[in-house]
Amino acid sequence: LKDGRVYISDSSSLKIMEFTTYGDLVSLHYNGETNPEPVVLTPDGPESDFSNRSAQRYPFLNLGDIVVDSRKRLYVVDEVPPEQSQPDSELAVVLFERVLLFDRQGRFVDHIGQEGLGGTAFPYIDSIHMTQSDELVVVCKLQLARWMVFWYDTEGYLLYRVEIQPESLPVVPETVPFLESIRPDLRQRALLLMITFYREEIHEVTGSQDAVTNQSSRIYRLDLEKESYQSYLEVPDSGTREEVLGTTKHEISAPSYEWLGNSESGYYYFLLPLAHNQYELLVLSEVGEILMKRVMVIEDSELLFRNLSLSEDGTLIGLLGFEEEIKVVWWRSGGIAEEPT
Repeated sequence: LKDGRVYISDSSSLKIMEFTTYGDLVSLHYNGETNPEPVVLTPDGPESDFSNRSAQRYPFLNLGDIVVDSRKRLYVVDEVPPEQSQPDSELAVVLFERVLLFDRQGRFVDHIGQEGLGGTAFPYIDSIHMTQSDELVVVCKLQLARWMVFWYDTEGYLLYRVEIQPESLPVVPETVPFLESIRPDLRQRALLLMITFYREEIHEVTGSQDAVTNQSSRIYRLDLEKESYQSYLEVPDSGTREEVLGTTKHEISAPSYEWLGNSESGYYYFLLPLAHNQYELLVLSEVGEILMKRVMVIEDSELLFRNLSLSEDGTLIGLLGFEEEIKVVWWRSGGIAEEPT
């Protein structure tokens, strides 16, 4: 969701659709071999005086994440043609993905690779993000719990290339750290790393050492200029819940909070499943103060597919797939600091 427009990437049909919040289709990027020619939109034409709707053909191969900047330029993850993929012996990965850039009229501009515009393909891209300053951040996930992050300026020039190894993660005594996800700070050139720490235990039967117990989760801030961790936020403990087995009630650990992302205000958003079709939305300040806690209804018992994302203004938007229909829904959380709604 960006500036009142909803963007949906369809990797099955190889198309990207832009809608108004009323459900009107505004623009379409599509692979002509997997989609019929649009009837309402004007193929391969810029916006006209008669209609601001347009359609653009592009030979997409396997679409992934999409983001949009303040100039309404579209960035989308796609694979390179098979003959252009290449192994990287140093990283022990195959370089096969890139980020395509389209201008506000829907015309293809260039692709972004590791070095910037026209650069070398990326390894597997876990996610892409757009900061408040229109700087693109590409997060790649490698084998052996390694990550790489590429940060670009507004013109596509590489600013930072960061490789994060398991041994470089912050340490909590008597625990094993595991990096769950990485997101950029939307206001500053810093990375936010959600790390879960597992307590080391001795297996009762084998006598071997296992890291099986989730002790805590934290979100660390990694300053890119100083190249050091500056602070962290403690993710709240989700506690326990009752489960009935036969006629006996048992206390079991509740699922952990799912980190949805952070907003331009610096707030952190989390989601926790509760009872049937109910979720708790938790919003924390930068220092961990609870700003909002609300119960949301998501019909998960009837869902076949669910994809949630957070816009920079703190609006949570979801793509919900049911047996006979797809719904796009959103929940606003504006005015948190004063009176939550």
